[in-house]
Amino acid sequence: MPITLGDIVYAFESLPDRFGPASLDPDDPNALVHPGFVLAASGITEDAFTMYVRVNLNALPYKGVDLTTNYVASVNSTASQIHEVFDFSDPDWIRVEGLSKDLTISEMTVRVLEDDAFVPGGDAREPLPTGNSPAWDLPPWLFERLIAEMARRRTVEGIGPHCDEYKLGTDVVAFEACVDATGWTEMTTFTDVGNPPPPAYLWDLLSEVAQVRLHDGGLAEGDADVEFTLTDIVIPLDQAAIVKQIKTNLERNPEALIGITEQLNDNADGDADFYYFKPAPAAGGEGGDYLFFVTEADLRKDGDGLPARPYEYERPGFSPTPS
Repeated sequence: MPITLGDIVYAFESLPDRFGPASLDPDDPNALVHPGFVLAASGITEDAFTMYVRVNLNALPYKGVDLTTNYVASVNSTASQIHEVFDFSDPDWIRVEGLSKDLTISEMTVRVLEDDAFVPGGDAREPLPTGNSPAWDLPPWLFERLIAEMARRRTVEGIGPHCDEYKLGTDVVAFEACVDATGWTEMTTFTDVGNPPPPAYLWDLLSEVAQVRLHDGGLAEGDADVEFTLTDIVIPLDQAAIVKQIKTNLERNPEALIGITEQLNDNADGDADFYYFKPAPAAGGEGGDYLFFVTEADLRKDGDGLPARPYEYERPGFSPTPS
């Protein structure tokens, strides 16, 4: 399970949101919705860490006019100059101090949902490589599908072709189970000790056993959702790798820091309705002069970082007054 620096900042309380319910296709209202698997998480037992970022806050505001009062006002210009705010050539433009080699999640509750019906294992080799169990048609987050997939991986990666014999006290072979290179399993009984299950992939047999054992306590099918709480989960951290990845991500997208940078460099003053902008001359051409009507993002912020006034223009922009 991937852990981000943001998860650490919020003491892992962000995990239920990041790994909670989510549509597989947000643009499709009929898409399957993953129910999520982290119900709750909290607690870092280690001391806090500190992140330092070097910024250049020399951006000058854009001068504009408040048409209500006819006074000169200033619009914060940090967002348009965000690529000049950070000196990415400086290896220490961002650094983290006090981050432990290991962090510990005090408690995390995980849930896996069960299908409403018993899901039989397959009884045919086709379709390759999984066989024909209906488990493979289930959403990948359900218990039956997870068990089938884990058993298949364990078989493919760790169990080679072999045969096992089981003998009676008289040293007579009573039962033999053989697994081939594909995981196909055949069981044979001798001396009338009973009828073995028909040939199947090993994971089909294991998934049926797991489903039966899940209901040992008498729970009905569909009522045996798995939920458990883990405590004191140790997370090893590579501080150098974390800082390197943070640098890479922010260098690709410095706009992610616009919000915090604007708070550090809030050079807005008054409530301009439009402002003057003269871009730096482009290579081989001239920059020109422009008047921009303010957008919602240009509104001055109050002490809580919220717009200091509503954006209530009936016709934003420059247009002739209707007669």
